[in-house]
Amino acid sequence: LGAAATWFPRMSARLDGAPSDPIAALLVGTFAHQDKDYTRSYALLEAAAKGLPGKTGRLHTLQALNAFSLGDVEASKAELRRSLELDSNDYEAHWAAAEVLRDMDLFAARRSLEIALSLVPHRAQPSVRMKRQQAALTACDGSAACAGPWRYTSARVP
Repeated sequence: LGAAATWFPRMSARLDGAPSDPIAALLVGTFAHQDKDYTRSYALLEAAAKGLPGKTGRLHTLQALNAFSLGDVEASKAELRRSLELDSNDYEAHWAAAEVLRDMDLFAARRSLEIALSLVPHRAQPSVRMKRQQAALTACDGSAACAGPWRYTSARVP
């Protein structure tokens, strides 16, 4: 938290001074996502995407999770496709796909999580949660929302 505590106010001030600064928008949008302010994060990352050159796969992964958390499943799927097109070896993108698809396409969610686990760096902390999620997907039969240690609220309508 130390670095974030000093970076966030500086980036927020930078963004206030230059609202079209894509780097500031990316960083503040990422912090907003971590704070579960998905509406603000979505808007800031949308602005960042317009000004950032090159590959921005992780940005689209965050946008997919923002859209999912805001209930826009189609936008979420589109952002996931874009993220995976830009970087098919990003375990976070596959992990996000499992989160989003778990209650809509159980097979795809299981496969996405399997791919994510194969790509996660050795001994990475996320693998513990991912293995628990994998067990939850295995136990799920698809007749109801899959219970498990999910990071994001399912958009499935009961």
